[in-house]
Amino acid sequence: MLTTDVLIIGTGIAGASAALELAQNPKRRIRFITRELDPHESNTGYAQGGIISRGPDDSADLLVEDILAAGAGASLPEAARILAEEGPVLLQKILIEAAGIAFDHDQRGQLEWGQEAAHSRRRILHVGDGTGAAISRGNGCPGHNDAPATAAAAKAAAQTVRTMSEPTAR
Repeated sequence: MLTTDVLIIGTGIAGASAALELAQNPKRRIRFITRELDPHESNTGYAQGGIISRGPDDSADLLVEDILAAGAGASLPEAARILAEEGPVLLQKILIEAAGIAFDHDQRGQLEWGQEAAHSRRRILHVGDGTGAAISRGNGCPGHNDAPATAAAAKAAAQTVRTMSEPTAR
């Protein structure tokens, strides 16, 4: 029987970022459940667009306004506020400093901020056309070196969790 201190479901950007943060305690045992035998396989790796932060002429208030306007009433103001205030700090700490993601830079060596979609400011960071793949490679999950049998067990466990969460037929 495998034991762990923390069980993370999924190895995409959310799971891997949580693992990086939790792994700061080297005594903490971290395990993953993922639907694939290859723990690096996740939807994150297929993301071609950029990731939102806050550019040099930006603020949390402006970002919240843009999120709420783009959401056309479907966005929760509290969630938009958390994303706008905490997201850029966590992106810097986890993706840039801890994971070493090499986002695009301009000729002066400064981060190159893109402006897309409903954003009123330049606040999107890219790694070429493969931002998701770069994040997947750089945001490596502690515990990815588990034996294949562990991965198979994790896949079976993931199927069990999915089955248990499906609504029952009436």
